Amino acid sequence: MSKIYNKQLSVCSNGREFLNKIYKLYDEEATNNLKKYASCSKGCSDCCCLYVECTTIEAELIRDYVQANFPKDDKEVL
Repeated sequence: MSKIYNKQLSVCSNGREFLNKIYKLYDEEATNNLKKYASCSKGCSDCCCLYVECTTIEAELIRDYVQANFPKDDKEVL
């Protein structure tokens, strides 16, 4: 966390790796503890219709995921 506070974390450094570790920790916690309290399910989106912002690192991770997992036609639509 000190790297964040000292502005030593960036897209060019180890920012993506760090963010992936945070996501992994969140996923583990959500899998183990949060699901018993939430009525959400993957792909549901019935009540979670919020505008969200993302950082540059998050945008790059989303782009990488889309590039690796979406069919060509879907990429063109995006």
